[in-house]
Amino acid sequence: MLPPILPFFNKKTILRARMKTERRAAANARPDAARHAAQKFVAHISYANDDVIALYCPIRDELSTEPLIDALAESAVTLALPVIVEKKAPLIFRAFAPGDALIDGAYGAQTPNENAAEVTPTIVLAPLLAFTRRGDRLGYGGGYYDR
Repeated sequence: MLPPILPFFNKKTILRARMKTERRAAANARPDAARHAAQKFVAHISYANDDVIALYCPIRDELSTEPLIDALAESAVTLALPVIVEKKAPLIFRAFAPGDALIDGAYGAQTPNENAAEVTPTIVLAPLLAFTRRGDRLGYGGGYYDR
């Protein structure tokens, strides 16, 4: 008798596949979600004009950050985007402003070019597939935001 196949699969791999499907359905059901999320951020997250707020350029069905970028551009905060310098290394963050030219980075994400200033964020908005009630984040498995 052959052993069951399921134990040979990583549980996180299975969960990631399920969450990608659910996120796609949620994105289709609520095309205005990014605008609502931006409003909630501005209304409920305390930030100062000298803060550096790191966002992300969405890939796949990730929530758009454009409405939040537009809302934060009216303040004096510095905006930043993550840059993958090499696999298995920590992310770095580079400053950008709306309208700046971005380049293709790892995994299809848009990033500032190498001439943009490297900054240290005080607030980081991380993309995700899912999260637990405790706030644990499930990403794509690269560990970049964990480092």
